[in-house]
Amino acid sequence: MLGRASAADALRELGEAAFRAGEAKALADVRVLRAGVVSLGGGTPTGKAGSLLLHDRRLAGATLVYLRAEPPTLRSRLAATDVATRPSLTGADPLVEIEVVFARRDPLYLEIADEVIAVDGRGEDDVLAELLRIARASGE
Repeated sequence: MLGRASAADALRELGEAAFRAGEAKALADVRVLRAGVVSLGGGTPTGKAGSLLLHDRRLAGATLVYLRAEPPTLRSRLAATDVATRPSLTGADPLVEIEVVFARRDPLYLEIADEVIAVDGRGEDDVLAELLRIARASGE
């Protein structure tokens, strides 16, 4: 058992398949929510179980919002963190692999999202206002 391990520790120790299965289990555990916001890890919809749970949530009336940032924004944000503790998803340096991971994930995110908010160059308050507009419109 990993106890209070970080997501990076869990991914390194368990491997990606087990990690994604754990994400799906956590997502399944929030089924009891009637209203609210669930913020997912970037890889959650890339696993079959996570993808199916998200599809089920949409059928149940959930609104999926993709906060979309382009690779330069993602790189800048990632560089401001402790990159040394972040596991690579491709075998390359995490700052170098951003374009590859983005190219794999962006089409999937666009496909499953009900709403897309482009966040590049926008402040938190502006993005939050748009999220609130979407929540009100969807009855959340």
